[in-house]
Amino acid sequence: MRYASVVERGALAAVLVSLALGIGCAAPATPRATVETFDATLQVAADGTVDVEEQMRVRLAEHATAFDRTIDLDRADAVQFLGATLDGHALTRDLSASTHVVVTEGRTLGVRWEFPVLATAPHILTLRYRARGVIEIHGTNGRVALTVLDPSRRFDVAEARLTLLPPGDTVLREGSGISEAGWTVARTGRGITGTRRELAPAETATAIGTLAIDLGQLTDPTWELNEERADQFMAAFLSGGAFVLIVGVGILWIVRFEHPRGRTGDEDERRLVRRNLRLGGLVSVAFSAAAGWLMWVTLQPYGVWPMAVPASILVVGFLFLALGGWIV
Repeated sequence: MRYASVVERGALAAVLVSLALGIGCAAPATPRATVETFDATLQVAADGTVDVEEQMRVRLAEHATAFDRTIDLDRADAVQFLGATLDGHALTRDLSASTHVVVTEGRTLGVRWEFPVLATAPHILTLRYRARGVIEIHGTNGRVALTVLDPSRRFDVAEARLTLLPPGDTVLREGSGISEAGWTVARTGRGITGTRRELAPAETATAIGTLAIDLGQLTDPTWELNEERADQFMAAFLSGGAFVLIVGVGILWIVRFEHPRGRTGDEDERRLVRRNLRLGGLVSVAFSAAAGWLMWVTLQPYGVWPMAVPASILVVGFLFLALGGWIV
């Protein structure tokens, strides 16, 4: 009995450690700023990349020493930083400079302008970046869908303008525009321009472009292949999760059948069964946390469906903990 108690405490400690590992440390928030004008030009290239240049007229909060911009593109393979300026001065990543940028690259691009305290009068910030693997292939047509403004930002936009330009002599076809409502879209030569006023941080802006493509220069982007695989494997992951639930419920039913609560005698045996069910529940919860973290790291491109298996293990663990003392 003493050994089992030690094992239970160890399993509980494992649960707490697993939960602690899943808690991220939030970065200190920068003071809120207002973007008076946001002007972005998206130049599509024939090889499936898009070069974006943003110019923002920003009114900083009082005593602000940083401004954050996050580019989170779910329909791009990677985002590469190309450059940034502050009031016309090019910035570098040299942290020893009084004014510089801090950059993180990958599927998400994070850029932080860091500077001494500036006047709250408007300042001009520019950002250039390149999104790779953007064109989604549909036969002889290509489709671009870039969410230039997403809910991760922490600033309002008083006036926004997005310009989408196709490559070479290509002309954007019907269906091109801004996917969100409230935008005024107009043709500008071969491309389109969308304008809108008063965008709250929760409001998004997604530029949509349909164009003819040269299949010899393009391959299917990785994110598109991952979406197709996620659809293919969805049933397998859901079936795996359902199988785990069925097995867990079956175990509880067998235990209840073998050790009914109303039977007299064998109290020591039922006490041992209850203890083992609680222990099994703790181990299942700890294992589900570890399995969930591993699947999220390795199978994240396939969406949320792989999480059906660790989620089912977690449910079974809670069932063991909640019902273990009641059914026996």
